[in-house]
Amino acid sequence: MWLIWKGAMTIGKPIRNSKGLMMIRYPVLTLLLFCLSVHLSLSQTFENLVEEHPRLFITSNIINDIKKRTDSDTRYAFIHEQILRNCDSLLTMSPAQEIKEGRRLLEVSRTYLKRILYLAYAYRITGQRPYFEKAKQEMLAASAFSSWNPSHYLDVAEMAMGLAIGYDWLFHDLSTAERETIASALLEKGIRTSIDKTLEHGWISSSNNWNPVCHGGLTAAAIAIFDFAPDVCTTVIKRSIEHVPEAMKEYAANGNYPEGPMYWSYGTTYNVLLVAALQTAFASDFGLLSKPGFLETANYYRHVIGPSGLYFNYSDSREIPGLNSAQFYFSKEMESPELLWQEMDILESYRNGERNFKASGISNRFLPFILLWSLDMPEVRSSNENQYIAHGTTPIAIYRSAWSDSALYLGIKAGSPSANHAHMDIGSFVFEKHGIRWAMDLGLQGYHSLESLGLGIWKKDRGSDRWKVFRNNVFSHNTLVVNDSLQNPDAFATIEKIEDDTHAFKAAINLSEIYTPQLASARRTFEVSQDQELVITDSLRTTETSNATIRWAFVTPAEVEIAKDGRAAYLSKEGQSITVKLLRPEDTSFKIYKTDPPPSDFDASNPGTRLLGFEVFSTKDSKEIIQVKLK
Repeated sequence: MWLIWKGAMTIGKPIRNSKGLMMIRYPVLTLLLFCLSVHLSLSQTFENLVEEHPRLFITSNIINDIKKRTDSDTRYAFIHEQILRNCDSLLTMSPAQEIKEGRRLLEVSRTYLKRILYLAYAYRITGQRPYFEKAKQEMLAASAFSSWNPSHYLDVAEMAMGLAIGYDWLFHDLSTAERETIASALLEKGIRTSIDKTLEHGWISSSNNWNPVCHGGLTAAAIAIFDFAPDVCTTVIKRSIEHVPEAMKEYAANGNYPEGPMYWSYGTTYNVLLVAALQTAFASDFGLLSKPGFLETANYYRHVIGPSGLYFNYSDSREIPGLNSAQFYFSKEMESPELLWQEMDILESYRNGERNFKASGISNRFLPFILLWSLDMPEVRSSNENQYIAHGTTPIAIYRSAWSDSALYLGIKAGSPSANHAHMDIGSFVFEKHGIRWAMDLGLQGYHSLESLGLGIWKKDRGSDRWKVFRNNVFSHNTLVVNDSLQNPDAFATIEKIEDDTHAFKAAINLSEIYTPQLASARRTFEVSQDQELVITDSLRTTETSNATIRWAFVTPAEVEIAKDGRAAYLSKEGQSITVKLLRPEDTSFKIYKTDPPPSDFDASNPGTRLLGFEVFSTKDSKEIIQVKLK
């Protein structure tokens, strides 16, 4: 230590600042002292670990609050009853087997997580022994697996989260031998695999959803069995606190999430689980809640759900959201009930029978956390914020005319096809009015359906199999197709919010890089008028050497009737209608392009959808203006 100290002291000189005060510029020493202080702080905090179980997520006070809340609030009582009903169904189900789907055990891991969490919750709240016995059976079955598939590390993380919760919440009812079995599985099949140098662990310092998911699952495991293996558990917890902020940097742009709303739900839920686990175990969030944009990301999520209740499902994302427990955590942490506007609508769809909670499958696997993180609330009020603009890795802009079911809603996307889980949807948009999504995104295609046929869908270069998939490439998205070519996967597009008092909303995307080398420049502008009409204007310039054929189109689930002159299209669905008018240029007309059947045998079908659009031919070295109105 003295040698390090001496070496550090020889670097740098004492200096005076502008006020004449003495300052010491010892950068290496400063770094060493900082690291030492962090180490001591963590060590001292780890000494404050709650000794008794449970120490993950739940306390006696929380249990009492849940009982009071489910007695007094019919919304929460409904969730509680559905969890118990699911648990009653689980009692007769056999544990899931160790069977992979392709390279993944993920569905199995998520099944165990859901079952153990539900059953452990039910036992902690009701004390009914059958729930404990079934949870124990599930934990022992998972503990007996040959492995939790560390080659696809999400599988390990989700299994570890499930068993950590079960071990911790049911600790005092498990026998010594049962504790030993489950703790050994968490240690050997979970924690130790994360420090196995023969395995790849790119997730440790990644910037995508794998980071919080894997760190979150392992940290929960380390907290649960801390007494069983304190040294390695300390290492795992410290590693999480150090590396999770590398992924949390993505929230800095106004809470924006680069991988789309579905992966927001996944990555952010695990990030919240990590923070909540630290809070209940150590009475500290270790500064994670204060990371720029993290709390603000709840606002992002609120905006990416449209009035129809559907996601603005850009990138790899499905269209229909489920109840999101992380949003309840944010609402409670910030004392902001308005964050739950959409969640209460979704909950109502379950209460009125439009949707059902199922014991089988993996949907709503984090449902009990809603009751752990809920507020005593009056009726939830809507927000008065009708625009959301965010930059960062995947810039987006969202406008809604009101927080009502019939409001106009517009979501537009920029960024790059090379972002994690991105599609060639740069310049694309979704559009709603009268409660109908008129311009839609087809959403993701299941990975296994493609991987099982030998397609490599995770590379992003121009020749990647990813861009052969109809739902991933430019041909299925609500943007331009130039010369029947792909977008440039290495390019990036920005969004500019335009202040204009004559419009309710106006923004533009610079698409020039995205369409290089097909076009010399490209700019797409979205304008919503005060009377709630949308005009999309594409200002293009062809290159000096090449002509360009440009396809303008969007996907719609509506029935379409094209006017005789081809200059207007009338869309109708569920008793509602809108008109789409082709304003410029004058020498083209609307047509329908098929989306189903899709181009290739490996593509997912797209029933009930079609592309409405037209083509424009532009000669070399010329300007082209394309303008369409939706009203």
